[in-house]
Amino acid sequence: MNSGGFILLSVSICLWVFLAYLYLSLSKRIKKLELKEAKRGPTDNYIKNQPSSRPENEPLPAAPAPAAVDQPAPENSLKTADQELLDKIRALDAYSFKKYVAEIFKSFGYQTKVTPYNRDNGIDIIMRKNNLQSYVQCKKHNISTVEASAVKDFYEPIASRINGGFAFIITINSFSEDAKRFAKNPKYTSNIMLIDGQRLIRLIQSAERTSSRPIPFPGSSISTAKAEAAPVKIPQPPRQTLSRQKQKRKFVS
Repeated sequence: MNSGGFILLSVSICLWVFLAYLYLSLSKRIKKLELKEAKRGPTDNYIKNQPSSRPENEPLPAAPAPAAVDQPAPENSLKTADQELLDKIRALDAYSFKKYVAEIFKSFGYQTKVTPYNRDNGIDIIMRKNNLQSYVQCKKHNISTVEASAVKDFYEPIASRINGGFAFIITINSFSEDAKRFAKNPKYTSNIMLIDGQRLIRLIQSAERTSSRPIPFPGSSISTAKAEAAPVKIPQPPRQTLSRQKQKRKFVS
């Protein structure tokens, strides 16, 4: 065989090898795409192009009645059990609600005192921890949202008395965006803590985990919270060393 024939044979072999490699590569790629499509399921175009199983002259089903239409889950899509607990809390009278909230904070190591009806001045619970005092206002009344004006009216009279503690405002409903912005103001952000209905449920669950004991619902010895929900962290006042004179002061009554 002359050199020209040898070169032609070599080129032919190389071409066949390349074509075989290209064929194998394309085959593997096609198989991968088929597997991917199989996992994804039928596409919208595929579904649209399929013949309908409904006879052509059969009328479309009637729209469901308004009562049968699924309604949005209340309280920011809370679970049913959580919503039931909120409903039970709503059924409490104002004083029982204060006592229930006080029990929750006791689980986090706070000393708590529920104020009398006639001299609370907007303060429902006085709390003490690490020699620092905090105040709680419980918004039990059934309003849809707590406005910024209500937060401001509670915070401003006690701002000078907090001194490292916190002003907790707790509602079984929600806070307006203006109220949230007011609480996030750099002047107050380390002092005002807003707890809405959804966070209150998580707070109860966290309290039970923290104290390793159930928080009984008023009038019942049975815990009403679920243990698997995400925890809520309650801010803790920093430990401070106070003068003996201040340490001798009685817990505010």
